[in-house]
Amino acid sequence: MRASDIKVPAQLLVSIVALACAGADPAPRPTSPVAARVFDAPGFSWRAVELPRHGLRLYIQRGTDADEGRRALTESVLRAQADVLALLAEPLVAPRSSPHDTAGPVPAALFILGSRADMQRLVGRPLAGFVQQDEATAFFVWTSAYRAPLRHELAHLYTFQRWGQPPAGAAATWLVEGIGAWAGGPCLGESPDALAAGLLTSGRLPSVEELSAHFRELDEEVAMPSAGSLIGFIHAQEGITGLRTRWGSGAGELLPDSGLSAAWRTHVASVRPGTLDIARVLQEGC
Repeated sequence: MRASDIKVPAQLLVSIVALACAGADPAPRPTSPVAARVFDAPGFSWRAVELPRHGLRLYIQRGTDADEGRRALTESVLRAQADVLALLAEPLVAPRSSPHDTAGPVPAALFILGSRADMQRLVGRPLAGFVQQDEATAFFVWTSAYRAPLRHELAHLYTFQRWGQPPAGAAATWLVEGIGAWAGGPCLGESPDALAAGLLTSGRLPSVEELSAHFRELDEEVAMPSAGSLIGFIHAQEGITGLRTRWGSGAGELLPDSGLSAAWRTHVASVRPGTLDIARVLQEGC
């Protein structure tokens, strides 16, 4: 599926954004449990941007850069959604579960906060973004000087919502996060392949077995690009069907075989090595 298959024409996009930026006052309370608790959190006020054709509702923290620049924010969200759904070969609107499902799906709730400090205050951790796996709810930090991980987190949202929970559980962490890193694309101009090549050059590129068994123990700047590069390679060899098959497999069937693993490392060795300025990533985002 090409991104152009689901991106709306520019003129229509402007119309949607113009309507969305009018917002709803007061913001409608979400129905999903976590989203509802966050909406009710003391000390926070939300402006809703309704995007019904896209199955989204943005909850933007009032008085923040995101609130001030909500037209640009909305455009960025819609473009990230289109890119991610194209990569995953998913339609804009999920098919209804049955002919009797006349209401359709509840729109995904995307909460946009003004700072990591606000994220810490709201959820207890100063994250740049995350997705609630058991409901269509995601959280992002957005400022004029920080690039939110929209594609990465939307990839999580749509894989969990469309593909379900991976049966392999924690053993699938490398796959889950690798899809996010692959969908997220380059970070400060460096692709996952380039960053993996830099790790290989410095002797830090983990094996497939290490990624699977110790993903959360590895430094994030090692684990994420390595998994993103591996997912990109698997996709190039097996297509989205291969990724979906692995997603639905048990722990014993997740990993690439030795031949594919060796071919991935050979591919990585052929790429120009790249590195990341971690301090800059923390300050500006990818």
